[in-house]
Amino acid sequence: MIGSIQISVLCGEERGGWINPGLAMSLLAWSHDPKRTRAIEVVPAHGFHTSQEARNYVTDRFLRSSHGWLLLVDNDTRPERDGCCINLPAMADLNRPIVAAAIPVLNHGQLYVNCYFEHGDTYRTPILEDFRKAAENGLVACDAVGSGAVLLRRDVLEQLAAAGASTVAIAECPYLPNLLGATVPVWLRPRDAFGRTQIGEDLYLCRRAKRLGFSVHSSLEHLCGHLHTVDQGMIPEIQTGREPEWAAADYGLTDPIPAITPWAITPGMAARLRAAVAAVPSGQTVMELGSGISTCVLASAGARLISVEHDEEYARALGNLNGWPTPLVKPLENGWYNDRGLPGLKSQIGLLFVDGPPGDTAPLARYPALPRLHEHLAPGATIILDDAHRPDEREILDRWLREFPVRLEAVETFEHGRQMAILKWAA
Repeated sequence: MIGSIQISVLCGEERGGWINPGLAMSLLAWSHDPKRTRAIEVVPAHGFHTSQEARNYVTDRFLRSSHGWLLLVDNDTRPERDGCCINLPAMADLNRPIVAAAIPVLNHGQLYVNCYFEHGDTYRTPILEDFRKAAENGLVACDAVGSGAVLLRRDVLEQLAAAGASTVAIAECPYLPNLLGATVPVWLRPRDAFGRTQIGEDLYLCRRAKRLGFSVHSSLEHLCGHLHTVDQGMIPEIQTGREPEWAAADYGLTDPIPAITPWAITPGMAARLRAAVAAVPSGQTVMELGSGISTCVLASAGARLISVEHDEEYARALGNLNGWPTPLVKPLENGWYNDRGLPGLKSQIGLLFVDGPPGDTAPLARYPALPRLHEHLAPGATIILDDAHRPDEREILDRWLREFPVRLEAVETFEHGRQMAILKWAA
């Protein structure tokens, strides 16, 4: 079975074994592909507290088998395009020591790819367009890859396991006692003397493998979507950009306004927020979680506004724009805003707009909005959940409807398929 593949789906304990439906369908397709030339064994990994523990578990299982390749796939990876499964096991035909499916990451309005190049003491990532230009036969040689979907050849893992601490620099892991004589796991997350993570175990495995002479590649031919970075179906829309499409006037605003990024509200959504503000009784507060163009829209509509933002730099930049309010900075603590001492909550909230934290900061990142703030909602208050088209927000909506006295009035669709869920507080 030297050419066979062990496929392991890594499921964090916070999702209770959930995997992306697109990934589940792909697993079935790979296993029943009549053209398949390699045997496949699926070994799931769920219930582990950390990804490092899960990866070491499946790697140990793999090394005790006779398989030639280990394919690790995160449970929120979506290996499909245009309704067709992307054949990740076929990456073995490339016969590269480490090869990962390219996964786009959206950051500050720009698409990057989860492959990394050493840049001093840290790493840099290429934008998708530069990544495409650098690809040769669909592959980009790099220093490290993220492990959303990565295939590792057997000799890489065997040599890492045998080399142990010899691939680890003491300066990278000063917290490990007696490092030179220690048994070092294949997947190791380096931390400094204070226990702070320096880089993830996926990047560190690549760094150690390169020290042993192995190459690392990212495959553009196997471009996948990802629940917490960007769904592959959004790539054409994001690449075309929205900046040329809309301007301040389309939002009923005057310049300057924040940059119109792919995750900014659309003009149709802005009109819906204005209508919601108009329905808020006098004296009640409008609270917004996550700031941006919506902050300008709510303020210009006459809202008695509290805007909460976790990113201090972004909040300061918004406040420096002429005439717009500065959001209240509340850094994230355990996945939620540090909401101690929020001002203005002596008056009840008549409109709660939930557009933060960003979905990639935690699983079901926006769920705590009602558990934390429901006591401050006025009877009949309106709650608007943005991005209701996304799987996490759909699950959040389902849980809110089960756990709180809220009534779903509508799920409204706007430009580019964006959706908002409109709820009423019935308490």
